[in-house]
Amino acid sequence: MRTLTELDKKVLRAEFPQLSFSEDADIDRYFELRSLGDQRQALDIYNRTLLVKYPQKERRVLLMSYYRKRDVRFKEVLADALAELAQKKIQEIKKIIDFFAAAVAPLDLTDVRTLIRVCEKIVRSISLNRFESVHFSRKHTHYAQWLLYREKEMEKAADIIRMYVTDTLSSVRTFRQESHTRATYGFCTEAHGTDTSSTIDFSQLVFTAEQVRTIEIAKTITKIEDRVLAYAIKYWHRYDDRAFENTVLLYSRKYKTHHYNIFHSIKTGRSHQWKDEDILHLVLAHVASGYYYSISGDLYLQRNWHWLKARLVERAEHHHQKGKKVPATHRRSSTPHARKTAGTRARTRARKKELPALPSEKISKKDSGESKQKDETAGMERVFRHNTKNVRTCSSRASRTGTHAEARHSDIVTSSPVHQEGAATVERSSPPEETVESIAHIVKRITGKDYGVYRELFFKEVRTAIRTVLNRATVRRGLRLRARKNNAEDTIYHFLHTHYDDPYQRWPNSHEYQQVHTLGFSIHSLEPIIVTWAESEGL
Repeated sequence: MRTLTELDKKVLRAEFPQLSFSEDADIDRYFELRSLGDQRQALDIYNRTLLVKYPQKERRVLLMSYYRKRDVRFKEVLADALAELAQKKIQEIKKIIDFFAAAVAPLDLTDVRTLIRVCEKIVRSISLNRFESVHFSRKHTHYAQWLLYREKEMEKAADIIRMYVTDTLSSVRTFRQESHTRATYGFCTEAHGTDTSSTIDFSQLVFTAEQVRTIEIAKTITKIEDRVLAYAIKYWHRYDDRAFENTVLLYSRKYKTHHYNIFHSIKTGRSHQWKDEDILHLVLAHVASGYYYSISGDLYLQRNWHWLKARLVERAEHHHQKGKKVPATHRRSSTPHARKTAGTRARTRARKKELPALPSEKISKKDSGESKQKDETAGMERVFRHNTKNVRTCSSRASRTGTHAEARHSDIVTSSPVHQEGAATVERSSPPEETVESIAHIVKRITGKDYGVYRELFFKEVRTAIRTVLNRATVRRGLRLRARKNNAEDTIYHFLHTHYDDPYQRWPNSHEYQQVHTLGFSIHSLEPIIVTWAESEGL
């Protein structure tokens, strides 16, 4: 039987605060849960705790067998397992100390860029909570002192990490050496005529006008939702650019801004493939000061981001296609540029067709030639600033007038060439646009009242309207009609509740629509349900 040293016990108590050296509460809990029939929690304890503490299968099985049989050899096997666990933890701790001593301790405080880059990488790899890295480094400083292993280097590394998080080394020394108040500490410093503060000198950082332009947004953008959209345009396609990320980080640390937090929110969301609305809400949390939420602002944000993202994707694809090399056999055209036929011009216009624009929006389209992607993004931001007032006005107008207003005011006309023998003609027609409207906007349009007031009333009484419309829309009768009708009612109600504030809901293309149709009911639009509800309520 191996004997646990005082150092082993000290390390194990620090790593496993609930650990006992004579028994194991986790094994006892495991068998207790199994006796109660809770196999899921028992398996969870086994995988999360017992496998970590006792990685060797033979010893783990023997230990649990002795415990179940109440064998006296249980304590001997437990002591051997804990001694082995202590040695394993000590080796892991030494590796972490070696890493801190090699990566952080040699850093030069005057080399600001390298210092921030290394510290930021380490802090974010430890935890999303920045102050957790301070506790982590300080804990390993204690380990280094217990083990008598590279104490000075680990202590210096911990001081640098705390300095990076708190922006000053004086707070580290004050926290560790002084237990007096700030006034007492200031008096002592003044009396001795010394200043122990050591900070990162951010004034050494110099940013060019081009770098500032790629980080900052225009000062003329003042509305919170517009600022969120402007930052999204800036950073959306640069989330994986490490050089740009470091530049934003240094800029934020120098001027104490939220630019890096905004960039990191977009990077995290895009890396994990989150929904766009979740990413925008993260950005909104950094842009707005304090708690901020507005239903109209949220709808405005979603609608205009849908429009802006379509152009971001389109410009990115255009830039990608321009970067591709054209084969030599296709570089020369058989038809001179000055002698293009009408059919050729029509095909050119068809290829240049853009996505539908917002109502009353007039944007001049200029060919940028060989401009880079950052110039395209800057141009899009200028267009966004120029049209912010028009977009804001047209968004509310489009929600009231619907599809016909968009078709009536749209400036985009698509062309489709029709070739005939001996001549080339072009037929121009406006494409039918799909209605983009949330359930709340439909309620507002039909009732003419503020849809936010009637939300609770709507969901309280809408089931009656759903049943009325289902009675008229039955296309397949037979057995279990009542059960099928109840299922269809629940499906429609769930869709209404889920997509009430969704401006891009598509009932005919939804899975719920297919379910209702399979149940034997033909409901191609939700408006009859809302109209029936409004009539029953006298609205």
